[in-house]
Amino acid sequence: PSTEASDVELLQWIGEEYGEDGLQRLLEAVKDPDKDAVDELKEFFSWFRDLFPYYHGACGSCMNETTHFLGVVRPSEVEREDGGAGVSEIYFCEGCNCTTSFPRFRRVRPVLASQRGRCGEYAWLALRLVEALTLPGRWVDNHAGHVWVEALLDGRWVHIDPCEAVVDEPLLYATGWGRCPSHV
Repeated sequence: PSTEASDVELLQWIGEEYGEDGLQRLLEAVKDPDKDAVDELKEFFSWFRDLFPYYHGACGSCMNETTHFLGVVRPSEVEREDGGAGVSEIYFCEGCNCTTSFPRFRRVRPVLASQRGRCGEYAWLALRLVEALTLPGRWVDNHAGHVWVEALLDGRWVHIDPCEAVVDEPLLYATGWGRCPSHV
């Protein structure tokens, strides 16, 4: 059996967490060209970023944000098998002398459970969510350390960056970040 979340499970998750009304608005917007799916997706991914903040290496014991990156290790068997993790980052907290493991999951379920990730985890989750909403989606890698998603809406690919909570702002990286991904 697959360890990846199904579309049905993801729609159920959206309904439970975002609310049934929100789920219905999303489903109606992506099916009806007269509705503004971009606005609905903007609202959804703004909510998403509040629930799934960008992980900066906070201590898992005391939540201290001042930690030191120690390196990467092989993830546990469960993290590899259930979460598809290829590596786990290890952080040391000077505040409580604890170490925290951050598995880099490549499957949806553990990211939903932990609400912890960066662009890779959140772009994968966003891709699966837009697919569950019946939109064709694709993963975009700028080969400079960032990834995002695009969804096909009304015949055009629409940029979605769940870490930045932006939809349909493909020039974000050139203007907001000062980088221009000319090869994307």
